[in-house]
Amino acid sequence: MAKVFFVLEIILFSTFAVGSPSSVPEWSKGIVWYQIFPERFRNGSLKNDQGGEISSWVAKVLPELRGKAMPVSDWRSDWFEYSPEEDRLRTLFRQNLPELTQAFNESFGTNAYLFPRNLDLEIYLGRRYGGDLEGIRKEIPYLKKLGVEGVYLNPVFVSPSLHKYDTADYRHIDPYFGPTLNQAGKPTLYEEDVEILSRRDLGDDSTWGFTNADIDFMNLVNEFHKAGMRVVIDGVFNHSAASGIMMEDIAMRGPQSPYTDWIEAVISTSGNFSANERQYYPCLLADAFPNQEKFPFATKVRFRGWTGNVCTMPQVRKSNEWDGALHPDYQEFVFKIAKRWLAPQKVSGMLKGRQKSFQFEGADGIRLDVYRDIPETFWRKFRNRVKEIRPDALILAEDWGDGFDILKGDSADSLMNYTVRTISESWMIDNTGPGDERKYFPSWIKGFVDYRQKNQRSEVIPSLWSMLESHDTDRIYSKTKMSNRVLLPPPRVLGQHTLWDEADINRPHQTNSPYDNGKPSREDAEFYKALITFQMSYTGAPMIYYGAEVGMWGADDPTNRKPMLWEDLKFEDETQCTTAFEDAGARTGGSEFCQRQFSTKYSVAPDKSLFEFFQRLIAVRKSHKSLTVGDLTMDFFLEVEGQKFQMGNPAFDRKFLWGFERKFANDYAYFISNQNLSVESQNVTLYTRFAPGSLVKEVVTDSELRVGTQGEVRLRLPRDRAFLLVKPQVD
Repeated sequence: MAKVFFVLEIILFSTFAVGSPSSVPEWSKGIVWYQIFPERFRNGSLKNDQGGEISSWVAKVLPELRGKAMPVSDWRSDWFEYSPEEDRLRTLFRQNLPELTQAFNESFGTNAYLFPRNLDLEIYLGRRYGGDLEGIRKEIPYLKKLGVEGVYLNPVFVSPSLHKYDTADYRHIDPYFGPTLNQAGKPTLYEEDVEILSRRDLGDDSTWGFTNADIDFMNLVNEFHKAGMRVVIDGVFNHSAASGIMMEDIAMRGPQSPYTDWIEAVISTSGNFSANERQYYPCLLADAFPNQEKFPFATKVRFRGWTGNVCTMPQVRKSNEWDGALHPDYQEFVFKIAKRWLAPQKVSGMLKGRQKSFQFEGADGIRLDVYRDIPETFWRKFRNRVKEIRPDALILAEDWGDGFDILKGDSADSLMNYTVRTISESWMIDNTGPGDERKYFPSWIKGFVDYRQKNQRSEVIPSLWSMLESHDTDRIYSKTKMSNRVLLPPPRVLGQHTLWDEADINRPHQTNSPYDNGKPSREDAEFYKALITFQMSYTGAPMIYYGAEVGMWGADDPTNRKPMLWEDLKFEDETQCTTAFEDAGARTGGSEFCQRQFSTKYSVAPDKSLFEFFQRLIAVRKSHKSLTVGDLTMDFFLEVEGQKFQMGNPAFDRKFLWGFERKFANDYAYFISNQNLSVESQNVTLYTRFAPGSLVKEVVTDSELRVGTQGEVRLRLPRDRAFLLVKPQVD
């Protein structure tokens, strides 16, 4: 009988705990995520600080810069102020602008003129501030205090860049994120790490070993688990690094390298290429490996970069001749990488000179960068292998659309739901014009949301990452400034997700729009709370981009990647900057990365009141099933100025009120937002399902209200504000 019960227990566990291959991990539904950009989160150890390098195409003109590390930037410094070393580089760049333009075009297969502001970007990309694993470890209590339940880490693998989306070696954590020795003031790798990192055999995982940084990272994952937080890592398999281990082997061995078919590359033993080859393969491997004696094939290889000519990121080769579209050996390599970082396993290695053996619990999921760059045929195989490794692993796709076709249950479990940003920007940010000039009426927003709620698999919705910002967008706090709110993206297409970044309107070095990078005002902060209230009330799993909770501001990349604000650090004031540059069409224009006004400075410090607001919203969300996994509907009624109407009724669009109800069993929550900017406030009666006569809590103002005999709740709702109503306690 005991044996029967044991067999039954296994069946039940397989069916309900693990789920079918198409199921979404139960643990991922409705939790609060926090995105960490490791290089900019916290500098926990000064011993591993390593300055960045200037791009290889620049070194073709200025060879004295090749391999030279820039000084590590002061975490507390003015973001828009150049260090003495950076100023010297800016002068050098401007003195050699024609030659640098030529080198840029040769290396990237383009025909463009570089403005000085383009080269200023090289300086920003070369900055390193020293963020590392130890810094993340030290702030686990901070994240716990905030209420975070899951952490998403931007790439942590070996890479030459600050963002690390150009992965050089997927097998190992970047050594400058982990522990190093410090000799003569410079970080030095442990001898065992040098030996491990020198191995090129990517096929035999039994030879890979674990570096100090690998062991340190695995311990960090375990510590997050001990604190009750899940961990998702970033997997970038559609492109790699030009200086990476695969490209290095190709540069050394040419046609004899086993990795030539892994990358979109062409080899010519003579070094001569046809015009078509030069066009399709615009990138030069010799830029990354100029030493012809050590790398004899570098001048004989051209390759295709990501999106064509992003030559720092060689594109993976795809072919319908292969089952899974990628080279079979590369597929197996990716599967081994997934197993290495996701599978619970016994590991051993050296950590700071001591042997360490322990049980690595494995990361809880993986985000797949630029998901659509690799065919679904591979991702289906990837899913099957990952679920064999770890049945409850979360597979998350980066996709800027709705992903209806992705989330069918045979590839990804979830995605970065940028449509949440679309809703917030459409309704709460871009709605600044008067009367009929307003584009996004409540009825349209209702239809936009309804369509997505009804057409997405219900099982998936609670796991979608509800995002207002990321490392690829401007910070939403900066969008609260009225001068920025009127900078509209391209015209929307009804029923489709708008790619807000298509126009590049918010990148400091690219735009003529006068985007204000300055510190938002206290009034902006109150509006910001309305945006956060929406995020924490909406369906899915909210994802907080690091620093949002303390009021970090800034335009798009790279300004959205400033060092994190900490209470124990005193920061320099920040120079005022707008993204507009002069005379964009002329070769004499664009002299500055952005327009700086040195007469205006902004104080820089974490906003404690915003942190406490996030903390309160997260706590309320976690205590109400309606907000974590409940359904979303918009079929309740409002009353304004004696007129009662159903939410989203087009006849009442010009009241500019929109909201929704969240429901789980007998637990209800109501979000309501006022975007009528023509009046200071509106008196609104909300007809709810709360018990007549009961008390309900309004979370934003942290106040209590009495429910009327018909379930009505009366509110005075200021413009640009949102309220959230919940029962004070859940039964």
